[in-house]
Amino acid sequence: MLPEIYSILSAYFLFGALGILLINRRDQGPAQKKERWVKYIVYLILVNAVIFIIHSGYFLYLSLILVLLGLYEMISVGKTNIKRLIFSVFIYSFFAVFFVLSSKNEPEFLLTVYLLILTFDGFSQIIGQLFGKNKLAPSTSPNKTNEGFLGGMLSVMLTLFILFPSFDLTSILFFILGGMLFSLAALGGDLLASYYKRMNKVKDFSKLIPGHGGVLDRFDSFIFTLGIITFFALTIYGTT
Repeated sequence: MLPEIYSILSAYFLFGALGILLINRRDQGPAQKKERWVKYIVYLILVNAVIFIIHSGYFLYLSLILVLLGLYEMISVGKTNIKRLIFSVFIYSFFAVFFVLSSKNEPEFLLTVYLLILTFDGFSQIIGQLFGKNKLAPSTSPNKTNEGFLGGMLSVMLTLFILFPSFDLTSILFFILGGMLFSLAALGGDLLASYYKRMNKVKDFSKLIPGHGGVLDRFDSFIFTLGIITFFALTIYGTT
């Protein structure tokens, strides 16, 4: 599984680099150009670190660190409104608990989910910046577009096909429906985090990750989506 994931990610990161080049040609601001490349390089390092940790079987420790850092960021950002903070922490804790419980899964499954999150986040951002015209949620997350979401969702479907190639009708329906549901879950996690930041009038949860903001700025979709998958797996099948 690991060679396949690295092959797919290598191709996607090359596509991302090409996307940045095209965006930078359109946007001549030197500061913005530098910021995009810093974000790209940091993301590349971060992704490889997470993949190494998951593959090595230490996802439990990573999930605990991410959840605790995310909780710290939520408290730091929202401590001026205690009632809202308590409610938000309760919602966050629900998904965070199941995110940690997902560590019982095999590394191959966790790597697949992480790859799909990276695919959705990366392609929705690049395609949105290149072709996005219609705002998806302007009051919550002004930079997200319908075109970006559609591009991210189609890329998830394509990635599922690459990972599990099959042309039978059942598999095709799985790629389509699974890609849609997965993308909606990833978007939901992102929008919830964005809404919380809007309520507290901040751009980023913290400055912990250069070019990306805080832990929740980078891992909100991963925590939310994997938390949902684990919740339903435990509810329906009684196991992760």
